[in-house]
Amino acid sequence: MKHHMTRIAAVILTVVLAIPALAGCMQVNGDRVALVMDNEQYGRAEALLYFHYEQYDTEYNMYSLADALYNGLMNYWQYSNGDYSSIGMLRENAMQNMIQTKMLCKKAAQDGVELSSDEETLLTRTVNRFLREYTTVVTAAEANKETITAFVRENMLANKEYMHITDSIDKTYDEETMMRKRADGLTVMPKLVDGEARPQEEQKEIIEGALKEIELLLEKGETPESIKALFDDDEDAEFGVNVVGEGPIQKPENYEEGKDPDSFEALVWGLKTGEHGTLCTLNASDNYSGYAARCLDDNDEKLKEEAIQTEMTSRRRAKFQEIYDELRASYKKIHVYTEVVDGFNVSETLYDGKDYKDALSEDEITTLE
Repeated sequence: MKHHMTRIAAVILTVVLAIPALAGCMQVNGDRVALVMDNEQYGRAEALLYFHYEQYDTEYNMYSLADALYNGLMNYWQYSNGDYSSIGMLRENAMQNMIQTKMLCKKAAQDGVELSSDEETLLTRTVNRFLREYTTVVTAAEANKETITAFVRENMLANKEYMHITDSIDKTYDEETMMRKRADGLTVMPKLVDGEARPQEEQKEIIEGALKEIELLLEKGETPESIKALFDDDEDAEFGVNVVGEGPIQKPENYEEGKDPDSFEALVWGLKTGEHGTLCTLNASDNYSGYAARCLDDNDEKLKEEAIQTEMTSRRRAKFQEIYDELRASYKKIHVYTEVVDGFNVSETLYDGKDYKDALSEDEITTLE
C-alpha cells in the first residue's frame, strides 16, 4: 500500500538512542521545555506537533491491522503489556524523530545545505496542503500556520541533508541482480485422506496428472483464476492461485541455467515472456506439491527500477547509520523531560479511514524524502 500523505518528517531510519528522561519545569519563550540538546532548548508545543504527526502516520499505516487485531485504533492506543504500551512507543518515536530532525538541520547548517528557491515554493504548497488536508493534526497539536511552516521547513531541510551526507554511496549495480520477472500461476496440493497424507507415489501421480491438464488450459489462454474455478470440486487435489501473484520475482540464489527447478521462483526464472511451465517437487514435509507458472514479463522495467531504488535506499540507510552514530556521539547532552512528554495522550483518532480504500489504488504522491 502506498502512503497517501506527503511524507515530511525526517524519519529516514529508526535509530535507537539512549535518551535520559528528566523531570523538570524549565521554560523557553514562555513554553515548557520538552527537549534539551546540548545548549539548545525546544518547547512543548513543537514536541506535541511531532507527537500528533506521528500519531496520524501510525494510524494510517496501522489502520487495517488495528481493526483486525485490536478491533479499532482506539483499542490499539489503549494497549499495554508489561513495560510496553502503544502510547509509550508513540511518545518515544515522536521524540526520536524530533531529535533526528534537529541534528540533521544543525549538520545542514555546517555543510552549507539550504533549501533552493524551487524548494521554498514547494514548502509553501506543502504547508498550505497540510493546513487544508490534515486539520485533525493541526487541531490536536494546537498548531498554527507559523508552527506548521517551521515544522515542514526543518523536515525538508533534514531530508535534503540526509541525501547530501549519503550521496557518496556506490551507485553501481549488477544488471541481472536487479532484473525482475513478473509471473502468475497455480499451486496444487493432494488432499488429505481421513486427516492423513496420501502415500508419496499417489501424491505424485495426482499432481502430475493435474499439471498436465493445467498446461493444456494455459496453452489455450486460460488464466490461473479461471483454471482454479474449473477444479474447485476436484476430489483428489486442492488448487490455489499462487501467492506470488504478478511478482516481482528475482533470480533465486544458487540458480543454475539448465538445472531442474526446485521452487516456483526457479521455475519462473527459466521462462521467457509468454511461456509457461510446471513443477512437481517434494516440500519440506516430504510431501509432493505442484506449481504451474506463466511468465508475463521476463524483464519488467518498472519492477527493475523499483528494485534498484530499494537497493540504493538500503545503501543510503547503511551509510546514514554510520554517519548518524558519529553525529550522535558528538552531542554531550540530550534530555527529554518526561513531565512534559508523558502528558501527551491520544484522546481521539486523527485518521478516520474514510479514504483508505481509495488510497490503496492511488498513485503515490511525490514525497520529500
